[in-house]
Amino acid sequence: MEQLSLSLSDVDLHLASFGIDTYPPIDIAANRTRLNTFYEEACDHWPELFQELKIGNNQFEVSAAFRRDPQVRGPSASLGTFQLTDRGPVLTMPLKLPQVGETGIDDDGVVGRFNEIRKLFFFAIPDTKVMRVGLLRRIIFDTGSTECHRLISSHSKLGSADFVGGNLTLSHVDKLCNIHVYLESVQRQEITKMAVGTTVSSPAGFGLEVRLDVNNRDIKPLNEADIELVLERAGGLWPEELIQFLNGRKGP
Repeated sequence: MEQLSLSLSDVDLHLASFGIDTYPPIDIAANRTRLNTFYEEACDHWPELFQELKIGNNQFEVSAAFRRDPQVRGPSASLGTFQLTDRGPVLTMPLKLPQVGETGIDDDGVVGRFNEIRKLFFFAIPDTKVMRVGLLRRIIFDTGSTECHRLISSHSKLGSADFVGGNLTLSHVDKLCNIHVYLESVQRQEITKMAVGTTVSSPAGFGLEVRLDVNNRDIKPLNEADIELVLERAGGLWPEELIQFLNGRKGP
């Protein structure tokens, strides 16, 4: 396989998800009033991320709709942007979406926005410790007619069968963080909305899905300085370090 030459212009999808592990676990039913207060204030501050709420005794999920130009009717995509899981809150910010393109969320500002939302959340839910913080970037690069199987395996056949798909996870650990890089060769799909309201998907070439997951190695109560160090470590790997790493790969 030819060596890839990926760049930011090849990005077809880009999601930045921030996750927090808390102690003690947050009881949704017991904190329903506080969570509603957080949601209402978040809607006022970040209406592009906090729109529709689904809430129950064991559910607190927020979603939002994104379109290429909010002022013009056109292709749109709905996405879960905030969820309270058993481990803690997860905030997802879409920077680029297929069929929609750029969402208007600036990559340079995602960490700052996360920190503001995080502080508002823990103001509403006090006496809760942050034990782990992480940033997961999910990115799909458009590789056109180039398949990316050889980034995952140097073997293209087993008997007479061709290798048509697979994934690879590479894990790294340093003094501060766990760093995981997940690679998967994917076939991109183009979705067409028909006049009758149905949608049809058709192959639109190949792609490389990459997930870059960075979180703190040691599980312990984190202060603001600890959180900042983890987010700085995660931020330093994107985009230059990751793209250079991918372009240098020729397969295991």
